[in-house]
Amino acid sequence: MTPTSAPSSHSYRRRWLIVAAIAIVGLLLSGVAAWQQGQANDRRTQQALQSATGDVTTQLEEILKTYAYGLYALRAGVSVVGEVDLSRVKVEEFVTSLNVDENFTGARGFGFIRRVPLTETEAFLAAARADGAPDFQIRELGEPHDEHYVIQYIEPVARNQAAVGLDVASESRRQAAARQSIRTNEPTITAPITIVQAAAAPSQSFLIFLPVFTQGMPLDTLSQRNDAAYGWVYSPLVTAE
Repeated sequence: MTPTSAPSSHSYRRRWLIVAAIAIVGLLLSGVAAWQQGQANDRRTQQALQSATGDVTTQLEEILKTYAYGLYALRAGVSVVGEVDLSRVKVEEFVTSLNVDENFTGARGFGFIRRVPLTETEAFLAAARADGAPDFQIRELGEPHDEHYVIQYIEPVARNQAAVGLDVASESRRQAAARQSIRTNEPTITAPITIVQAAAAPSQSFLIFLPVFTQGMPLDTLSQRNDAAYGWVYSPLVTAE
């Protein structure tokens, strides 16, 4: 019997290369499968997030519509009374009729902000003090601007007293939302802010503005709306509430 010869080194290398190739292919296939599974998971996660975001967005839109109804109702009342005859008593009557705590959860109340040119500051202060607020003062959050946007009335005043007299034009986020509402003639909400009557909850509140225009003035262009706007009805919203 002729003895079987020992495998050559070339044969070993060939077998090793085949085994290595099979292992590499297996790893690649496993990697592809894992990548595909990861992609599928990512897609499912993204779909779930989009669905959740859509649900939250819809809920927020509905909530903001509720506040907007209150602002439109208050603006109607303010507009009928008019810029000159608007008073503390009238605003209190209007806001009381809205039944804020029952119908507008999260709203601290509703109020009126008046545009006051700097040249008319003293006349405005005299009129505000004669309207049931003898100690009325304008307070700034930052540098004064070219005009004041003063919170003249806010109801219920008991839980919003700290806001009375505040010049919202002296803070950029408040000012930007107020001006944007004139541009669009629509309710406009600020970026998150800290309202003075809820200072213990920093950056957890918002203001929502709706401009009030002089009756009978044209509102077709931005320039016309800017000329006609003498203030805003507004509401402070506290996230936690």
